[in-house]
Amino acid sequence: MALDGQVPDGVGVTRYEDFLRPGLGRELPFAATADDVAFLIFTSGTTGTPKGCILGHRELRLLAKEMAHQMRSGCDDLGLLVMPLFHIGAMAIALGLHVHGGTAVLTDAFDPERYADWCREGSVTVMHLAPTMLRAVLDAGATPADLATVRTVVYSAAPMDLPTLRAAMAAMPRAGFLNLYGQTETITSGLPRELHSTSEDAQTHRRLSSVGIPFSESEVRLLGPHGADVAQGEAGEITVRTEAMFRGYWRDPVTTDERVREGWFLTGDVGRFDEEGLLHIVDRIKDVVISGGENIYCPEVERAVESHPEVAACAVIGVPDDRWGEAVCAVVVPHVGADALTADAVRDHVRARLAGYKVPKHVRFTDVLPTLVTGKVDKKALRVQST
Repeated sequence: MALDGQVPDGVGVTRYEDFLRPGLGRELPFAATADDVAFLIFTSGTTGTPKGCILGHRELRLLAKEMAHQMRSGCDDLGLLVMPLFHIGAMAIALGLHVHGGTAVLTDAFDPERYADWCREGSVTVMHLAPTMLRAVLDAGATPADLATVRTVVYSAAPMDLPTLRAAMAAMPRAGFLNLYGQTETITSGLPRELHSTSEDAQTHRRLSSVGIPFSESEVRLLGPHGADVAQGEAGEITVRTEAMFRGYWRDPVTTDERVREGWFLTGDVGRFDEEGLLHIVDRIKDVVISGGENIYCPEVERAVESHPEVAACAVIGVPDDRWGEAVCAVVVPHVGADALTADAVRDHVRARLAGYKVPKHVRFTDVLPTLVTGKVDKKALRVQST
């Protein structure tokens, strides 16, 4: 649906009034309860086959209240949704807006060239974008005047690189930024607007690289390989317990039992808490590169590569290596005009910042990284391309 309220004609399109008309004057045959299943929603399939998550009305109500609280949304808010509704992200934002009577406007596709016009013409107050989408909107020429009504920016689905985050905060100086972390199965944490800053000090850098504080409805533990809690500051698997958690995987009791143990959901993400209690995502367990017996966390290498002034984006994966088992491979998108960037220059830049065993043994250059519909980099596709 367009912001001007016009609905395109076409197969499969039903006007809202026409949809309601057959039910006028009829009583509902049932009333949903908190214990009833609301719907199945599938995971994004970042590391495997998408799985159907069973979510009930109780969980959705808690999710909606948490999102409304985090966004501080009210009846005058209008959120522009461009993320797919068959994943949990846009659904959660829409529910959060509706809690206090706000408006959620849907678009048929993400168009960075038109996004600023939509915001300006619709007086958008809440936007929800993956980092790659936000970068695309800024690159398309969105100005502070275009985004003047935006007061809340929710970003999620992938880590935000600091240059993009700082550029976005400069373009929307009146907006509060919110980083959300969670999965289809459960909500986990968020970095609130108060901890977003344009300062250049080390404390600000550390805070902006985190996914914030566990939500009020969530308990978070970090577990080692044998299921015990790790020591303070050490990395472990992020494990969550909350009443807003899913009820299991549709027709898959084996995977449900593997991922849910005594009421705790094993996320498959590796994380650590810093001295302020902020949660940092270290990597996906399935994405950790094990080279010569050493664990190498891809996001750490990606940040090092992306700090090179001629690099626009980077994704790191592990590739088979006869000697080391796996080797680090960096897939790099150079900035426009950075034609002289070489693999050796990337390696030298990383070597000056990280231990030698973390330096990419392979560097590939590309014009664009493959992404899923949620905006996440599709590392499964990268692995296929690199074999």
